[in-house]
Amino acid sequence: MAKDLDIAVGDRLLVRANLKPCGLKNGDLVEVAGWADDGGIKLKDGRSIPHWFRQFSHGYASTSHSAQGKTVDRGILIMAEEGIAAGNLKQGYVSNSRFRESQMIYTTDMKAAREAMQRPGDRMLASELVPRAKPASSYRRFFLSRLYRGRVRPSAKAMLRGYPDSLPGGPAKVAAGHH
Repeated sequence: MAKDLDIAVGDRLLVRANLKPCGLKNGDLVEVAGWADDGGIKLKDGRSIPHWFRQFSHGYASTSHSAQGKTVDRGILIMAEEGIAAGNLKQGYVSNSRFRESQMIYTTDMKAAREAMQRPGDRMLASELVPRAKPASSYRRFFLSRLYRGRVRPSAKAMLRGYPDSLPGGPAKVAAGHH
C-alpha cells in the first residue's frame, strides 16, 4: 500500500525509478518548483513528474552508494555498528568525497571507524581464489609435448606417472598427485 507523502515547493525529492519520457532516472535528486494543472509536479530544472508517477521519496538523505558520482554542499556521515562492519578504504573514499563545503561524521566507536576506513576494499576474482598450478619443468614439458604429438609410444605413458620433474642427477620433484 502506497504511503502518502506531503510535499511542498522547495522540497527535494529522490527519484526511485526510471521514467525515460520525462527524463527522470533512478537516483535523480530534484527540487519541487510547483504544480501542473493535472496534479503533476513541476521541477526547478524544467522537467516534470506526471501525476500518476509515485516512485519518489524525500531526498534529504541517501546512502553513500546511491550518492556515488554526485556532489553536495554539506553532508553527514553516520557510522554505527553495521556501517563500521561494512566499512573499508574504498567505502571511506566514496563516503568522504561527496561534499563541497563541509562534512560531519557521527560514529558509535571512533577507533573502530578509523580502522574500518583503513581496511583494503579489494575483492578477489574467482580465478584468484583458485591456487595456480606450478609450471612443469622444461624436461617434463618436452616429454609431454612429444607425448601429445604422438611421438612417444603409448606404453611410455606409464613412465610419466611418478617420474621426477627434473633431469637425471638434479633434485627430484615428483609430479603432483603421484608419490
